[in-house]
Amino acid sequence: MSDDDLVYWRSALFQLSSDRQFVDAVEKFVTETISGFQHAAQEQAKRLWELDLQAMDILP
Repeated sequence: MSDDDLVYWRSALFQLSSDRQFVDAVEKFVTETISGFQHAAQEQAKRLWELDLQAMDILP
């Protein structure tokens, strides 16, 4: 690890500790966003599965 890497890490950790009051809000936003994407993906997979089944019924 170079000195530049250490400077970047120290700067990032300092900023995180300085902005601690915002960390909870960001974590909540990220968690809700991930949850929303997972839910949307599950719903889309369900719809695609139903479309696939309908297509199989149409084929002779």
